[in-house]
Amino acid sequence: MHLPTFSSLRSRIIFVVGLLTFVGLIILTVANMLIAKNHSAQSLNAQTTALARSHAESVGLWVAARQQVVRSMAAAADMPDPIEALKQAKIAGSVDTAYVGFPDKRMIFSVPQDLPPGYDPTIRPWYQQASASSNVALTEPYVDAATKKLVMTFAGAVKDGGTVKAVTALDVFMDGVVSNVASIRPTPNTMGFIVSKGGKIIVHEDTALVLKPVTDIAPILG
Repeated sequence: MHLPTFSSLRSRIIFVVGLLTFVGLIILTVANMLIAKNHSAQSLNAQTTALARSHAESVGLWVAARQQVVRSMAAAADMPDPIEALKQAKIAGSVDTAYVGFPDKRMIFSVPQDLPPGYDPTIRPWYQQASASSNVALTEPYVDAATKKLVMTFAGAVKDGGTVKAVTALDVFMDGVVSNVASIRPTPNTMGFIVSKGGKIIVHEDTALVLKPVTDIAPILG
């Protein structure tokens, strides 16, 4: 029976210690990489969340400002000639059109419109939605009867008791809204879009996705 020599035993010990040190360094390196990756992900998530909240607040302020303009238009419903008031409302709201519709189907616009024959404002979504609400309504995107473009409308009913005297409204074409929202890109591979409380896509740079369920593009948001 041959016993290992001192030199061979020492070599084995050195080998084992070296191997353990090497393995330990690999584990430490991997652990540091995972910690750094997790920290980066948390930091990016925090920055993205803060940016999203900031833009959401800006959109909220934008909506509130136009709702206030619609409320201020209520007096125009009683004016013999409200065109000047509507022009001022258009400027104040930085919108595409300001107008007022009446129960007798009359329409008065801030600028002339090429409406189809027999146009009836009382059956339009903006008129009905405003008539049924005590606040200024904001419609989902729909096709504008005059321009055939996608538009959103802020509309408020002017009431005498429970009777609707008129509905005042502001139109915002979606192409302008889309360009602003599309500029929201926290990182090169991300994009901004707006979703309704009901889960429908309201604003997206791909107009084919408008009014589709948000789960079509992000199932996790369901």
